[in-house]
Amino acid sequence: MRSRRHAAKQWGVTFQSVEAFNEPIASWWKSTGTQEGCHFGHSTQGALVSLLRQALDRRNLTSVLVAASDENTYDMALSTWKAFDAKARNVVGQVNVHGYQQGDGATLRARWAHTC
Repeated sequence: MRSRRHAAKQWGVTFQSVEAFNEPIASWWKSTGTQEGCHFGHSTQGALVSLLRQALDRRNLTSVLVAASDENTYDMALSTWKAFDAKARNVVGQVNVHGYQQGDGATLRARWAHTC
């Protein structure tokens, strides 16, 4: 949270969202790997996004959105979203995904719209 204040003061940069994960449902992340990432199961992600929202609110950062989960593909992101319970879904204000997946954008958006 201090970083947000520092960035605003030093550089005039404001943040609209904060995200705790990078490709969390992927199983290929290893402690000895050479690329960033860390596996978190769906229930752990759900619990952490709720805790993140509480931490932001305690610091009067209620306008900052909680983003999740920045999965590798649209299908992984949709699977994670479906696995979240109502409490986790209610605190996520933005869904991020890397998008390393081929496909028709209109079809993918329609699948999301049907789910949400």
